[in-house]
Amino acid sequence: MPQSRITRPRPEDEHSPAFIAGELYVSASGGDGFAVEPCPERRVPVVERRAAAPATPLRPSDIRHHPVSALVGRAQERAGLVELLSQGRSVLLTGPSGVGRSALLAAVAADCAHLAPDGVVRLDGTGRTADDLLHELFAATHRVAGAAYRPDGATLRARLASVGAVVTVDDLEFGGEELERLVSAAPECAFLLALDRALLIGAGRTAGLAHDSRLEEVALEGLERNDAFALLERRLGRPLMGPERGWAGDLWFESQGLPLRFVQAAAVLRQRDARGRGPGAAGEWELPPMAQSAAPAALLAADLSAGARELLRIAIALDGQLPAAVHLPALTGAVEGADAVTELLDAGLATAAGSGESHRLAAHVLPVPDQLDLGSPFGPVPERPAGVVDALVDHYVWFAGHTGVTPAAIAAEAEAVLGAMAAARDLDRHDAVVRLARAAGPVFAAALRWGAWERALRLGAEAARRVGEPSAEAYFHHELAVHALVTEDRATAREEAASAVERRAALGEQTAAALSRRVLAACGAAEPVPAELAGLGELGDGASASASASPAVPATAELPALVAAGAGGGVGGVRRPVDRRRAMARRRMAAVAASVVVVLGASTVLSLQLGKGRSDGAPDKVRPTSSAVVTTPTDA
Repeated sequence: MPQSRITRPRPEDEHSPAFIAGELYVSASGGDGFAVEPCPERRVPVVERRAAAPATPLRPSDIRHHPVSALVGRAQERAGLVELLSQGRSVLLTGPSGVGRSALLAAVAADCAHLAPDGVVRLDGTGRTADDLLHELFAATHRVAGAAYRPDGATLRARLASVGAVVTVDDLEFGGEELERLVSAAPECAFLLALDRALLIGAGRTAGLAHDSRLEEVALEGLERNDAFALLERRLGRPLMGPERGWAGDLWFESQGLPLRFVQAAAVLRQRDARGRGPGAAGEWELPPMAQSAAPAALLAADLSAGARELLRIAIALDGQLPAAVHLPALTGAVEGADAVTELLDAGLATAAGSGESHRLAAHVLPVPDQLDLGSPFGPVPERPAGVVDALVDHYVWFAGHTGVTPAAIAAEAEAVLGAMAAARDLDRHDAVVRLARAAGPVFAAALRWGAWERALRLGAEAARRVGEPSAEAYFHHELAVHALVTEDRATAREEAASAVERRAALGEQTAAALSRRVLAACGAAEPVPAELAGLGELGDGASASASASPAVPATAELPALVAAGAGGGVGGVRRPVDRRRAMARRRMAAVAASVVVVLGASTVLSLQLGKGRSDGAPDKVRPTSSAVVTTPTDA
């Protein structure tokens, strides 16, 4: 492939979010939202297969907190899963929270490193849809030279049809037909998918598999008694002595052998040893009562450092998500943010999530904040939760807008950012939600985290409506239209774009309205015009016959009454007293009607442009090559 085909962004748009979706080039247009156009020739991406990445061995310093370090007594399950995957079969691994799915998944991934031609691809299911995961599988197995690129559905299916990899996905959040679609889209891959069955049942969905499913369900149970004791002793660093064995036996019976409970029990015993009340102190065998041992979060938090306690409060505010360590000095004041994460991992209050690069609070820790204001062992609370949430929003707005931060780095914090938005919404900080959604949404889009992008937009749209910001609400409708367009949901794209055009025109935001008209035009003219724009009511003597013959735009509470009512008659049967207002309304409605004519014409032109190259023998925009890996000076 000629070197000239691979280009870097121009200096002026290095920090402007932009991406290629199918044959569309989508780029940020100031504060008005994304602009959509056919992909320019100079930005056409070059795509080829990526060589399988070699397995990275664990460093000794990583082993203690790696999920595999908690794997005890799973030899039979581990060997069985490797055998199924080696036969090309896909597996759904289920079990309750704390049963050790992540540890088993990590061990099996290591065992399968050389099993498939495309190696092992480890994905994180947290907050992801099936489409998100399929595109992340594409990104992991293909190299794209040029701008961020997400292929359309047909191209994606064609690309994944020949991928042969072992794909592990931890912390899935969906089941049913979406699960089957995920597996079927990459028929040469063997999937190992892990989810909490209670999550699906709690959501009113069925966790059962269809009789013709490609997936085989393996239900993971708690550890046997001796294995649970072995895990406890490994984490404790010494043998169990005296009454400790009876205490551990009671815990095994109560917890049904959940490994997480024994990781936490080891932390309780280490805490007791550190206070001089363990086996080294003669006659001191006092152990926590079983009720406290069954829910040890508050007990364990008592010995955390100030930085770790603050991190715990932040994670609770973020619905369990821990920010990355790099953010912790700014958020907690702790110089070594990684140390705070390590404390929570040692105490069993946090666990690795997904591929192990991020962390969440462990199961059953989230109910603890109810005790924060009741003199619990968490210690005094330095500020109200609202102050924590405000600080998180301010930090992530700054982070998302910083020119030195890449979209990928911001997308890695997507769950924490979305958690901050949800927390601000719950505290009625709707203006904060709008600010953060506008800052982070475009970056999620450019990083190709489109599930997170949509969630941010919907949170922002709801907040803008509640706080009464019609301009911001129009912005989110525009962005939702772009999201629907690039995800090939044209009906929704047309509806959202029509709403954005209507609102922006009513607000007099002409430049922004023109941008939304371009999105509406990009939806194509082959489909019927949305009902909202099918007609614009009585437009006066100067209006065209085709426009005036259509029904009126329905009135909405957010739009000015004059525009919503049209030119003829009054609102609710009340006659308008001022003729000047009637004339003004007619002129506005005529202008909107004219814009629809322009949109319909523009859609035809843009449709022809999008179709250009299909019938004239021009090559496809995505150009595969035969080499496995292409290295150029401009590769990202």
